[in-house]
Amino acid sequence: MSEIIEVLPAVFIASSLVLLLAKRLSVPAYSAYIVTGALLSALAAAADSGLAGLGIPAVSQAVSEAVPGQEVLGSGALVGVAEVGAAFLIFVAAVRVSPTRIREFGTEGLKAASAQILLQHVIGFAAGLYLGLSPLNSFFVGFTASISSSLVSLDLVEDDAQLDILYGRLTESISVIDDAIAALITVVIVSGAATGGVVTALIGAAFVVVPYVLRGVVARFLLSEFREDPEIMLLIGVSAVVLLGYGAQVAGVNPIAGVFGAGLLLSRDPVNTALIESLKSVKDFFSAIFFVSLGALAQIPGPDALWISGVIVASVVLVRPLSIVGILRREGFDSYTSYKTALSLDQVSEFTLFAALLTHSSGLLSAQVFEAVVFSAAVTFVTSDVTTRYADSIYGALPEILRFEDIEESEYGFNDKEGHDILVGYGEPGRAAAKALDSVVVIANNPEEVERAGSDNMDVVFGDPMNESTWTRAGVEGASHIVSTVEDDDRARSAAQRSLPCVLLTSTEGEAQKLESMDNVLAAGTPESLASEKFHDSVLSTLDRKEEK
Repeated sequence: MSEIIEVLPAVFIASSLVLLLAKRLSVPAYSAYIVTGALLSALAAAADSGLAGLGIPAVSQAVSEAVPGQEVLGSGALVGVAEVGAAFLIFVAAVRVSPTRIREFGTEGLKAASAQILLQHVIGFAAGLYLGLSPLNSFFVGFTASISSSLVSLDLVEDDAQLDILYGRLTESISVIDDAIAALITVVIVSGAATGGVVTALIGAAFVVVPYVLRGVVARFLLSEFREDPEIMLLIGVSAVVLLGYGAQVAGVNPIAGVFGAGLLLSRDPVNTALIESLKSVKDFFSAIFFVSLGALAQIPGPDALWISGVIVASVVLVRPLSIVGILRREGFDSYTSYKTALSLDQVSEFTLFAALLTHSSGLLSAQVFEAVVFSAAVTFVTSDVTTRYADSIYGALPEILRFEDIEESEYGFNDKEGHDILVGYGEPGRAAAKALDSVVVIANNPEEVERAGSDNMDVVFGDPMNESTWTRAGVEGASHIVSTVEDDDRARSAAQRSLPCVLLTSTEGEAQKLESMDNVLAAGTPESLASEKFHDSVLSTLDRKEEK
């Protein structure tokens, strides 16, 4: 306990300073936390050796008193702190699990998640055996390589999901399914392997299944009563984690089962939304604890662990995105959407990290595999921030063969059409604009909008306007005008780059002013500056259409 007390202040202070700096510099918090943890570990080593003060005794003494030494960081206290952080983050992930959140893309998400998990697991397991690991340790390598982090991936695309952009919703669907599969693997296989008994695995499964079955009752008689009170909702959440997590441990099963079950118990939609909101600040707190601890635990692997780390990182960063892209393209999603989704899912899961922390403490997982898992997780959390931020640039630099453009949905193509207008988006502004147009091809990346356009007898292309092939399928070469009704600056710019006369909606006034300076942009503005009636009139006037008054 005394070691944990020594570790926590350093973690809290470092987390707070880094969070302030990260927000000011717009640096992803997860990457900053991990780097901070690594620096904290390096500073502890320097303090032990007397190098932290650069030979100045007073400075060395101050650093030694402020920073816990390596013997404290390596005593197991840091692992304990990381376990607490990971447990709470898994609980938050479980609260998000709701069939209504993944129903729209349930089939595609299930196919993509299941296929890539199977592929990644086979690769990781085979590589582990080839490197001389035991079957159980090889299984863990495959497990680590196959599951993505819903915590990181959903935070990376949170704004896009709220904007109803297709790849954000696909990422959400696949992440939630990943969590469900990870929970099943952890509870049934990892817990069973730890005890060697089927009964224990079944008990662990009960800690997941029973809460899920009871979530409707809990939502009706408990959560609905207090959904307007954030403090009570937070207290309910923390109590559920402690009760079921401790209960699972007492029952002799992996505590992950109880923690995940606690989240499922409170995951009934829509009342779970109030709980998610009340947990946001606490989630940020535990995220800092977990990722700083992870950075401090991550060490440069030795020769044997380095090979294992290489397998995991290559599988997560390279093989997983390509496999997801291939699967989504086969399901009919355009190349750009597939890559944007895949590049949000290229990190190690918090589930595997928590399982690694627990199984290593119990002696089930070898030291070299544990070292490789922690190091790989730290690396992929940082690289995932980079790939998500620069996904458009990465996609633009890909050779044609890696875009899988040969998988084409020709039946949806209108590339031989002439004299038509291309309408981007078919929400309320899109439907209003369509009334002012004579011959329309709609571009929509929302299945509901595709269905709505079809019911209105519109020609429609299912795809993202950020993808060049979407414009080709919409017949941009023969089009007369473009009207973009999606409130998004990137998609407005993409439409303006077609060199056709266009009317554009943007999300910011600054972008609207920039676009209006282009010769081919007839009008641009935000929904506030272009109300639906004014926008309708703008479409009429700028495209020289006439409407009977």
